[in-house]
Amino acid sequence: MKSGTTSDSSSFVTEKMVFIHMMFIAGVCLAFGITNLATKYVAIGIVTISMGVIVPTSVFLLRNRLSLIVRGMILTQAQLLAIILISSTKHELHGMFALMLASMAVGCIYFNKSNLIIHWIVMDIASIGGLLMPAFFFGEAAADLVIKGILGLNVGAVLLLYLLNSCNKSIGQAQEAQTEAEGLLG
Repeated sequence: MKSGTTSDSSSFVTEKMVFIHMMFIAGVCLAFGITNLATKYVAIGIVTISMGVIVPTSVFLLRNRLSLIVRGMILTQAQLLAIILISSTKHELHGMFALMLASMAVGCIYFNKSNLIIHWIVMDIASIGGLLMPAFFFGEAAADLVIKGILGLNVGAVLLLYLLNSCNKSIGQAQEAQTEAEGLLG
């Protein structure tokens, strides 16, 4: 492997990581579902709790058919879609920009650039597309607040992608050094 090339970071992804991610989604959906129920958003609360059960259960049942990376990508994109759908129905997508970016950060655990790029595209489609129907997606939020939030999302996405690329490069260099060392010992 040439210095600076991408590594096989997928070997660092474990079954335990995917399981913890599934539990994270279940826990967050449960917390937000209960919060929605308590604030009289009953339908949204039920949908949120249901997503917290259905998504992790589906990924768990597919564990023998899909690789760890694919399951991680499904979890990452499903958690983003849940954030977008649930917050949009309450006209507060702008209030969930931080959670959308946190979702992308969680997706970094899979060391998969495609996963982050897909997440970034979906995030931008929802947030920028929401400007076409601001009353539905952002309620009464001021336009400058929404635009600043969208810019912040994109700055955060660039930083996360940069960090992922840096990690993958470092891992690749370490793997190259290990291969060289093994060759010298042989």
